Amino acid sequence: MTITRKLAPLTAVALSAVVLLAGCTSTPDSNAGPTKTPSSSASATPTPTSTPYEPVSDPGKVSPPKSSDDAYVAANRTVKDFVAVQYEIQADTGAKPERIEPFAIGSALENVKTVAAGLAEKKITTKGAPVWTADASTTTFGVLTPSQGTPIDNGIVYLKGCYDVSKQTATYDDGSAAPVSAQRVTPVQFNVRYVPQDKSWKVDALQSINGQQGAPAC
Repeated sequence: MTITRKLAPLTAVALSAVVLLAGCTSTPDSNAGPTKTPSSSASATPTPTSTPYEPVSDPGKVSPPKSSDDAYVAANRTVKDFVAVQYEIQADTGAKPERIEPFAIGSALENVKTVAAGLAEKKITTKGAPVWTADASTTTFGVLTPSQGTPIDNGIVYLKGCYDVSKQTATYDDGSAAPVSAQRVTPVQFNVRYVPQDKSWKVDALQSINGQQGAPAC
């Protein structure tokens, strides 16, 4: 399918992952301790999160948007699900990254899986759920043109907002601190598209828009 954009164009600046861990994006916090090479010794299997997150976006049950307001609400719910499930994966030391699949496609999906593999390899666990706050005033919309079917007005949402990991920490399996980003609150743009065959909205790509024109004040 192709996408017809209107309003603000997307600047192609890749963000390897929204989780602001060192090695993923930004500059590590110098107070977080040195980067550690994972030990080859055996370690305990990560304990999964006790209460699985309940999605709010109703994947598999969503009709195409009837308006930009409808699209905004649906896209924001999807991003909330994406952020919450991504955090569950990180809190489980990268286990079962396929949990993100109902909420992500494209580079967003690959980024989550790549970061999860890195966390599992380095035995890094994160704690402290991130906080996502969407900004309606800077969010824009596009027309989604499926390879078969009618174009969908507002079928893609360039959802901007603030991503806050100020309460998030990262540790190795021995309890020592893993490096984290010094920037704890970041303006981010999620590209969220409606996927007709799945009757769902999914995050297709995401990027830091820090310092860019049109970014929300975070």
